[in-house]
Amino acid sequence: MPTPGLTDHRGKPVSTKDLGIEKARPGRRGARPWAHLGVATGMTPTKLAGIFKKADEGDALDLLTLAHEIERRDAHVRAQLATRKQAVIGVPWIVEAASDDKRDKDIASELQAIVDDDIWTDLVMSSLDALLKGYAVTEITWNMGARWTPASFTWRDPRSFALDLEDGATIRLRTDAQPKLGEDLDPFKYVVHAPALVSGPIAAAGLVRPLSVLYVLKTQGVRAWLTYMELYGIPLRLGKYPARDTSEDEIAKLWEALVAIGEDGAGIMPAGMSIEVLDAIGKGGGSRAHQDLADWCDRQASKVIVGQTMTADDGASLSQAKVHDDVRRDYVVADARALAATLRRDFIIPFCKINYGELAVYPKLRAQTDEPEDRKVFVESLVPMIDRGLEVEASVVADRLGLPVPDKGAKVLRPMNRAAPAAAADADEADADEAKESPAESSKQAIQGRGRARCQKHQLADSDDGDFIDREATPDDWRSTMKPLHDAAKAAAAEASGFADFLSRLSSAQVDGDKLVRSLALKTLQARGVGDATDEVT
Repeated sequence: MPTPGLTDHRGKPVSTKDLGIEKARPGRRGARPWAHLGVATGMTPTKLAGIFKKADEGDALDLLTLAHEIERRDAHVRAQLATRKQAVIGVPWIVEAASDDKRDKDIASELQAIVDDDIWTDLVMSSLDALLKGYAVTEITWNMGARWTPASFTWRDPRSFALDLEDGATIRLRTDAQPKLGEDLDPFKYVVHAPALVSGPIAAAGLVRPLSVLYVLKTQGVRAWLTYMELYGIPLRLGKYPARDTSEDEIAKLWEALVAIGEDGAGIMPAGMSIEVLDAIGKGGGSRAHQDLADWCDRQASKVIVGQTMTADDGASLSQAKVHDDVRRDYVVADARALAATLRRDFIIPFCKINYGELAVYPKLRAQTDEPEDRKVFVESLVPMIDRGLEVEASVVADRLGLPVPDKGAKVLRPMNRAAPAAAADADEADADEAKESPAESSKQAIQGRGRARCQKHQLADSDDGDFIDREATPDDWRSTMKPLHDAAKAAAAEASGFADFLSRLSSAQVDGDKLVRSLALKTLQARGVGDATDEVT
């Protein structure tokens, strides 16, 4: 029975009763046989055109059979398809939580455990069969219990399914009752991947169409090549006898002698007769012509499947191969994104709905197709920026470097110079009491020690953002230091009748300069300490 309120992405009610059993299992006979009659033997352009026509009319059975045979017969096509599939299978798959809420993170962690399991590789591999055939169907068998999890992902032969004749896009399961029309797929039971490699109906979307044309050309060329080799590659032993005065018994003995020499081609004829085999292309050129045709077909197949020929057929240099590899990477990114959307729709969301009900937002699935980052360059570029004041979150750097956040209480690696942070902390505490200290209470050695600590912590002597004294001082530090002199100058200016009178009044004013003198002395000693530390470091 349908689960109340539970629907799939098409809005169809979901019944969980049969999700734990295999429903699309093939049989020896019936609508879903595991063996099909081949169509590739004796394939000609005319026969291929008929298969295309049937597929365009909604019957893609022969086209799917041809795709099945090409992948198993043509070594080059098989290798290139495997290359493209493995490029996607090999990337890490990440489940991203819908939010920072603890429940969303727990759901993502549970799904990530499934993604990291070996059965996930089966699902990805099965789904990528759609690259050649236009669509791929993988059946999910669920473990039913308090928490529903996938027991297996099973590839199902695309020939076990039919296209809806009304829209040409809906995949339907062939049954004995409806072997041609099929029935609707049960919700949450199948992963149906149909990547849009080209615009148009599913029956025309797979790579099988261009590859089948190349397959026909290649097989016909190879067949002619073998005939050529039979004519020109096998040595012919020709026995001649006089046209007259030769008995039948002598002719028979001559033939026996020729056959006894070996099992290659042999023949006899009268001395006055001759046989000449003409080479249509030119002596010795026929073999090369047939090989060139086969190689050309392989190169076109490489372009169709992986988007380039450099790494598959005729690589010439590292720079050229790099350019061509980048082109193929575009295919990998596109394949991974399309597959991620399918797997999220047909597995991630159903998993969440079955176990947690309808959610406002569902986890996302992402394939890490980014090129590996040069971590050494990243670190060497980042450290100077941090030394100059750039604020960077530690977790971001750890993620970029692929380092997990250490657990609480775990043993971690630390810098060899453990004294620098402590000295820097002591220096910061000393700054708070700096205004209360007198020059006599602060020795030159202690001030230089604080200077060294600041140098190690902030790189004070090698910075582009101003003088270290300006950076270390508080915004209003100068006000309290300069206030006595400022007040005296302001009073003298207010009472003076002229500049000479102003200078006279200012020179006779009673100004408390102890704070200014003490501040200048401290800053001078700090600068000396920083200078000494810089000389030692460099």
